[in-house]
Amino acid sequence: MIETVAPRRYEIRCQLKGYAPFEHSVRLTSITDWQRVAVRMIPYSRRTAWSSNILFAGLGQHYLGASFRGYVYNAAEAGGLLTALAAELQRSDLNNDYLKLADLYNEQLNGDELVRLREEADAKYDEMKDMEEMRDLGLMVAGGAIVVSIIDALLTFPSIEAGSGQLPLDTSNFETPWSDTESDNALHASLRLKF
Repeated sequence: MIETVAPRRYEIRCQLKGYAPFEHSVRLTSITDWQRVAVRMIPYSRRTAWSSNILFAGLGQHYLGASFRGYVYNAAEAGGLLTALAAELQRSDLNNDYLKLADLYNEQLNGDELVRLREEADAKYDEMKDMEEMRDLGLMVAGGAIVVSIIDALLTFPSIEAGSGQLPLDTSNFETPWSDTESDNALHASLRLKF
């Protein structure tokens, strides 16, 4: 069955579980125009889905079309890395302050001044240790985001449903404006389009 559609630009999108979506734009300039579109569905790669998460957590989810989960993993890794960076910068500053106070402590002969400097040095050392713990926590969150996104990509990888497989439709009842020169094992499908 051939239906006439109004001349304009049409967006074609094909989806099949386990395959990357196919998108194509068709422009018809008159009612008598026709276009044949060959759809080549590219299967998703399990290897790409999980290994891209090593580069940055969530890339595998974006690849598989699960962008929301991808953004969650992106944010977790980025947040962990930024927290680790901020904590390391603060730790470095506190370490410098601690070393200066330790030097002053070692140079002092006055007992009261020694006690004050020792207390300040101990406080800076404690703050420095807190920043080290925050840095380590940030790195663990970033690493955890990578590991969880890899596991998620492996567990949610779309698999193709088992069955008898795709069978060519009998096209003898369909009128087509082109000659059928494709091989016998090609898949033909009729689509119901709504505009």
